[in-house]
Amino acid sequence: MPYVIGIPVQGQPASSSLFGKAVRDAINDLDLRMAALEAYTTGKPIVRLIQIAAQSIADNTHTSLTFGTGATVVDTHNFHSESVNNTRITPTVAGWYSVSGGYATSGRTDFQSLQASIRVNGSNLAPDHKQGPNAINTTRSVTVGPLLMYFNGSTDYAEIAGYQDNAANAAANTSVSGSTSSVLQIDRKSVV
Repeated sequence: MPYVIGIPVQGQPASSSLFGKAVRDAINDLDLRMAALEAYTTGKPIVRLIQIAAQSIADNTHTSLTFGTGATVVDTHNFHSESVNNTRITPTVAGWYSVSGGYATSGRTDFQSLQASIRVNGSNLAPDHKQGPNAINTTRSVTVGPLLMYFNGSTDYAEIAGYQDNAANAAANTSVSGSTSSVLQIDRKSVV
């Protein structure tokens, strides 16, 4: 009896040519599915970055967060470089994108304000998300987005900026503890 991907087909004589055809058909079907997935991905770029190296953030200063070597989780269209302008995601496909992110900082007991800002072309165009004092010395995080923004496909870029203000006017490191790390994500939307 013939086999279709290793499963015998009742009522049919066994034939290696039928088995070969079934395998080829299954591979062709898989190729079509992969092509469809690739086309879907090509039409909808996505980038997700997670900060893995601690960064010092000066007191009372909006600072673009860095996403260096090993920070890229997914980047379907090479919008991010881990070595050149590693604070940026620069979409090379024009369109509307959803942008979101989070700023995670090491613990202090004297934080007066924590903020995360989505930046476009170096300016805080998106509203800041603010979080008040920290009474205990634990890691803190602040998120912003998702925000819908248009990128021109050549020079526009997105960043996330962290801001911390503390009573000692001291710098504070970002947190890179795995479950609490700074993140920036952008994905293209097909309809506005």
